[in-house]
Amino acid sequence: MNIKTKIITFEGIRGSGKSTNAQKLYEYLSKNFKVIYSKDDKELLDNLFNKLERDINKLFKSKLNKLTKMLLIAAKSREFYELRINPYIGKYDYIILDTGQFYNFCYSEVDINDSCIIFEYIYRKTYNSDLNILCDLLPNSASKRFKDDRKITYHENARRLFLKAADIYPNFRIIDTGIYNEEQAHNVIVNIIDNF
Repeated sequence: MNIKTKIITFEGIRGSGKSTNAQKLYEYLSKNFKVIYSKDDKELLDNLFNKLERDINKLFKSKLNKLTKMLLIAAKSREFYELRINPYIGKYDYIILDTGQFYNFCYSEVDINDSCIIFEYIYRKTYNSDLNILCDLLPNSASKRFKDDRKITYHENARRLFLKAADIYPNFRIIDTGIYNEEQAHNVIVNIIDNF
């Protein structure tokens, strides 16, 4: 008998609490359901993506245009789905992802005015989460949680794109991880799940 699998994805800038909250939700749901927690190896995937982008730039002696970059991100999201999600559909009640399909897009530095079309493409052509939980945190606060030598504006732009996605798609729920401690944030997320 196939199970109706629900995909729950955590989105947000680096240091916003995605992995912490995803892990806590996994532990909570595992008490009563069959749950798989897929932790995206962001560093490995980012390094591979950046190497591919550099190789293409070198091959064609020019920078990737925005559409090419977005298609590569969509391809990466699709591969992630095939490897980390599809094998578990129908076998588990929940699949929890600590990083979703919008993460790489939001950090791609695409012009925010082009984002609607690209969001729509990624959303329709890769995989659709049943619920996206956006862990929202101001970049100044998030930067204290991780080492990153990039400018705060880099994370501010990513945050704007995450908030735009949350505004466009009805399956997003936003939790301000800057105003809650870990236990409070977990309780808010459990309430979201219970009422979803």
